[in-house]
Amino acid sequence: QNMSPSTTLPQHVTIGFSCRPKKKIELFNDFVVYCKEHHGIKVIELDLEKDNLPPVDIYLCKVTDDLNSTDETAERKRLHLRDYLEKHPNILCMEPIEKLEPILTRERMCETFREIGIGQPEWRVVQSLDEEELTNVTYPVVVKAQAACGTEESHHMALVFNKDQFPLKSFINSEGPYLVQQFVNHDAKVYKIYVLGEYIIAQIRDSFPNFEPQDQPLYFHSQKLPIKEVIGKHHMSQDEAKKMFGTAVTKMRQRLKMDLFGIDIIIDAKGKQFVIDFNFFPGYYGVEKRMAWLIETIERRYGELKEG
Repeated sequence: QNMSPSTTLPQHVTIGFSCRPKKKIELFNDFVVYCKEHHGIKVIELDLEKDNLPPVDIYLCKVTDDLNSTDETAERKRLHLRDYLEKHPNILCMEPIEKLEPILTRERMCETFREIGIGQPEWRVVQSLDEEELTNVTYPVVVKAQAACGTEESHHMALVFNKDQFPLKSFINSEGPYLVQQFVNHDAKVYKIYVLGEYIIAQIRDSFPNFEPQDQPLYFHSQKLPIKEVIGKHHMSQDEAKKMFGTAVTKMRQRLKMDLFGIDIIIDAKGKQFVIDFNFFPGYYGVEKRMAWLIETIERRYGELKEG
């Protein structure tokens, strides 16, 4: 077998991917070029809106929004995906579709964190944002949509300082259910953890300061926080990242059977870690070796399959 340069993948191997257009721009466009130029390997997009898709050897399916949606287009994509995988049972799915259920909603995600013993702020799911549903809650709290990913609404949140600020008049997510999660003071720092197989990349970024009670709720977009930049993006070393976050990442990789994901972690004044969000598919921007590490991760999984 002809092996591609500097990888153990045979050159005849074809890698397929499905994702949202944004992720194609952020990651896969470069990955297609990288694999062709550095390894002579073909990478193609599988458009799930079409049927009769070409066979591939390895498949990266990153379409949680379609797995979680009820509209006709998403339903058609799910049908095409199911048919495709039944027709080609020997494809190596990097992350089997049935393994995604634990992270499709924020409630399931929080339950999964609890099952594997990962620290997280207190939380509950409510059907509406009326006062009656929100008794015995420790304020302040962050209110989030139930949908965990794939929608613009999933990024819109509200920080609420006391029960009198409910019901929320201006909340963009007009229909429940909602996840209500205690806000933990964390000295204006959030650790963005990107997992790429065996590699853990950690960036320290600016976050909300430790809050005093406010008169009004604070509405915000989780990707555009209304804060002053102090840290910017500070990269931790691989060793530092593994030492601080390796335990949580290993637990999640083992439980979810996933190699490509991100988590947001905050640390309180006592040094306790809390996972506050899960990213099903980060773009890994700013990660210098992301292409080499991605092909290495695929190569390792392919090798395990061939040996197993």
